[in-house]
Amino acid sequence: MAIDIRGLGYVPTIFIRNAEIKALSNLPVSDKRDLYPIFQLRPWLNSHHLENSIKVVEKAIGEKPYFLDLDPYYDFMAKDLTKEAVAEFRSLFSPKDAFSNWYSFVEKFDRVTPCLRLESGGYSTLGPQIEVATSLDRGFLAYIRHDFVYPFDQVITQVCETGHSNFAFVIDTGWNKNLMPRMQWASSLIAKISDHRPEIPVIVTGSSFPDLFVNFSQGFVKPIDERAIYNSLVREHNAASLIYGDWGSTRPPSSGGGGQKIPPRIDLPTSSGWAIFRSEDDDEGYQEMAVEAMGSDEWNGQPQLWGTHMIESTSLGSQSGIKSVASASATRINIHLHTQLRYSAPGLFFDTEDDYVD
Repeated sequence: MAIDIRGLGYVPTIFIRNAEIKALSNLPVSDKRDLYPIFQLRPWLNSHHLENSIKVVEKAIGEKPYFLDLDPYYDFMAKDLTKEAVAEFRSLFSPKDAFSNWYSFVEKFDRVTPCLRLESGGYSTLGPQIEVATSLDRGFLAYIRHDFVYPFDQVITQVCETGHSNFAFVIDTGWNKNLMPRMQWASSLIAKISDHRPEIPVIVTGSSFPDLFVNFSQGFVKPIDERAIYNSLVREHNAASLIYGDWGSTRPPSSGGGGQKIPPRIDLPTSSGWAIFRSEDDDEGYQEMAVEAMGSDEWNGQPQLWGTHMIESTSLGSQSGIKSVASASATRINIHLHTQLRYSAPGLFFDTEDDYVD
């Protein structure tokens, strides 16, 4: 099952965690049909086998192809290595025989389009990896991360020598509250790819979703830097085949938190930002924040989705509304994924009227 990469308009990187899977599961059928995420594989909760993560993904996204990578932020060395799922995950990082464990795992699932392995010196085995990935006849992604050090130029040059065009690059600027300074890094890599193979799609992604909210005024709209970066790069590289990506309004698992109690907060995504409604009073909870969100200018024109339904239910004090950080995150991600998927067609009708199940 191959993906027509050139026909994609939005490719989110999605970590396999509770909030993301819940948000994805509750997208309208029409959105699932048009969305092709890059899932970051990791063991699912307390599952005994890594294969259960694939079952969770495929239940959430439906019967269609998708991209798969290994979650670089999942610290398996800090986990119980006697657990089979953790041991299986660890084995996929082994560079032995050009990452044969990884490609054998991928081959078992015919909806998966894999990412090449670049970590653990993987760039030195790109030739054999490309041969194996090509033999699967599903295409592949070369996922280049700002936060990980390897010879970017060498990777681009070698991947561009591939004898077919059924692949794409991912240029990931990583996570930062201010991504804009990383735009030049992304631009330089796009230029190198365009010099070699201008017809090859390049997915530009990253995350600027904040980790601290204490200094934001009520209703403050935090711009989506990754969207601004993409728009600038499209203007700069008009000959390149660029595709927008982001992390679905999430951060790496290791960022933020700090162990302190998180005040109730509702984040309302728009096409270019996130409106933040954060409780600053112990007497205010999710219901009050939902009322604030629905009374804001950003609420106007919001689509009828599971996420907006959750905010409406919360404003009415319904037991099925937002009660935790996890459900608030799932609500934000659900709206964000839809909004970015339909970014180029605002105001057009899409079938978002799926039945809600509380």
